[in-house]
Amino acid sequence: MYPLLAFVLLFAVNAVNGIITPLLIVKELHGTHTDVGLVVSICAGLEIPIMFALGAVGRKLSNHSLMISACFIAIIYNVILSVSTHSWQLIGAQLLQAVFVAIVMGNGLSYFTELLPNSPGRSSAIYYNGTIIGRLVGNLGGGMIAQFVGIRDVYWVSLFVVCVSFIILWKVRPQKILKQHFN
Repeated sequence: MYPLLAFVLLFAVNAVNGIITPLLIVKELHGTHTDVGLVVSICAGLEIPIMFALGAVGRKLSNHSLMISACFIAIIYNVILSVSTHSWQLIGAQLLQAVFVAIVMGNGLSYFTELLPNSPGRSSAIYYNGTIIGRLVGNLGGGMIAQFVGIRDVYWVSLFVVCVSFIILWKVRPQKILKQHFN
């Protein structure tokens, strides 16, 4: 249950980023629509090659370690967006966002399969439902936060949410990791 909650939160943060970042660029940073296009396309263009690269090193790194890394990357990314003053700073930060998305979306199912090795159907159902719930929560929550406290503060809330996900993932370790740790 706790890993599902962490994934819901991580997918919510990703959804928030998708709808709030263009607003941040245009309304807060006074960037252009071209800047929005660059930010979105750079991230999307980097995600697939990063997923392939992670697949190549996936045998050397555990899915749990990758999820913890994704949280650290999201923390750095949200701090950058929280304090950025120009559109070019967001363009540069898209490498971090692409790595975060590649890990969470590319290795998320493997993470749940690792947690429930004898229940592949259940693990994929949990992962898929977590993505949908996270997107719903993120889209609704991001819009509400932006409406009531401002666009910039959405990233501070996202930073907090990622920290909560990190704590959950840190405390819930797959059985294989626990057996290695205590043997």
